[in-house]
Amino acid sequence: MAAKESGVPVDILLAISRVETGRKQDGVLAPWPWTINADGKGAFFPDKAAAVAAATAHLTDGTGTFDIGCFQINHSYHGQEFAGFDDMFDPVSNARYAAKFLNQLYAEKGNWADAVAAYHSRTPDKADAYLAQVKTVIEGFDVVNVVLALQL
Repeated sequence: MAAKESGVPVDILLAISRVETGRKQDGVLAPWPWTINADGKGAFFPDKAAAVAAATAHLTDGTGTFDIGCFQINHSYHGQEFAGFDDMFDPVSNARYAAKFLNQLYAEKGNWADAVAAYHSRTPDKADAYLAQVKTVIEGFDVVNVVLALQL
């Protein structure tokens, strides 16, 4: 849905969500929406309520920075774009914002590879490593599943 609405290639959005929050479910690497990465430590929660509670706790527990949801949107930098944690953890809202941000990076960088790299970091070695991860996931996609995702 976010790919169709935004024009961001679906394989990029699918791959980023898997690099950011992918975990094996029935042998398939799939994104997990109830995920937080706080100060470099990832945590998967069983449901939205538990994830929202953990994010709320991070506001007062001394956590420096944390990322939320399928696309690991940083609360400090992008939280103002959402109505609150409930909205940030909503998979559709999270994906739509990720697509919006990627489009901004594409406009700045002029190509999808550099936009994807900058999505993660502006530090060249971190950005390059991230882009390599995303490319690896894209290369492993089953073309039929990507086409099906486009049709949804």
